[in-house]
Amino acid sequence: MYYSNVRRVMLYGSETWPITKVDLLRLRRNDRAMIRRICGVRFDQVRTTPSADLLSRLDLFSIESHLRDGRLRWYGHVHRSSGAIKDAFELSVDGRRPPGRPRKTWKDVIADDLSAWDLNGTDPSDRVSWRKSVKIAMRADSQTTGTRTTTTEDSSQPAR
Repeated sequence: MYYSNVRRVMLYGSETWPITKVDLLRLRRNDRAMIRRICGVRFDQVRTTPSADLLSRLDLFSIESHLRDGRLRWYGHVHRSSGAIKDAFELSVDGRRPPGRPRKTWKDVIADDLSAWDLNGTDPSDRVSWRKSVKIAMRADSQTTGTRTTTTEDSSQPAR
């Protein structure tokens, strides 16, 4: 119930966010507070109850994994597209940038996601293999971070 109603609303449109560390920390803090509330963790138990245990109790992936999964699925869609969305993705803007460090773009975030989940060699043009690779990488990421220790092998299940 939490995943299908609350998390989906909280992450609505996140596929296109060039998310910053501050935004990610806010989302994580909010998500963990709601999960602790659902699991009935009292204020004095917060420090002794790991978030990974609560996530596995509710059979959820971490919020970072959901964000990355959504971005990579959307990237595959954009990569396979032949319309205006792909033209906008490949558009380069002429002119000078203002001084200072440039803002992080969606392309930069996608490049980080691809390297973090080791998907640089996978071709997004093949929808079936791309989707399978993203699901496998998400499960592997959740196992290395200690969240969601139970995995389902049924490929007909929707990605969480």
